[in-house]
Amino acid sequence: CVISPFTGLAGDMLLAALVGAGAPLEKVRAAITSSGLTGWELRVESVLTHGLTASRAVVETTDDATSRPAIELIAMASKVHPAPVAEQAVAALQAIAEVEARLHGEPPDRVHLHELGGHDTLVDIIGVLAALHALDVSTVYCHALPIGTGGVHTAHGVLPCPAPATAELLRGARTIGTELTGETVTPTAAALLRAIGA
Repeated sequence: CVISPFTGLAGDMLLAALVGAGAPLEKVRAAITSSGLTGWELRVESVLTHGLTASRAVVETTDDATSRPAIELIAMASKVHPAPVAEQAVAALQAIAEVEARLHGEPPDRVHLHELGGHDTLVDIIGVLAALHALDVSTVYCHALPIGTGGVHTAHGVLPCPAPATAELLRGARTIGTELTGETVTPTAAALLRAIGA
């Protein structure tokens, strides 16, 4: 699988692309459900953007919690079936927890995720990994990730792009500076790429 994120990458973008490439949505939903996450619905719809058809993943929730302890998300990810999806999902979430712990000066098991603590994070991470598994993808190659400029609004105020957590998760990844403004690579996407060795 080759990812060419010429304008950026987010977990939901990658999930939509994989479903658009043939990953069965039923298997993706089943893997997410096996985590025990409730109060969500995932659909992938066709959209027209810049004159081309594309897929967009939409997550609707009945639970408005956006902040959870990282350890809670990791525990949920560990229950996922199939097992290889669980292992990679746990690795992605642990990477996020470890980075946030270093940035905030606390142990990883005490990290509380703000923007990354909602349903979207689990749905995107488990969904992408389940889609890759369903497509029998063994190797993922990602072209250089474009890094934007400007700032991003977080629970801790406005931070520079890339946000510190994203910058840490991208350590060692191939990146390229651009004139794009805003968050071009999300922490979820960066953690996913790290977990799958892309």
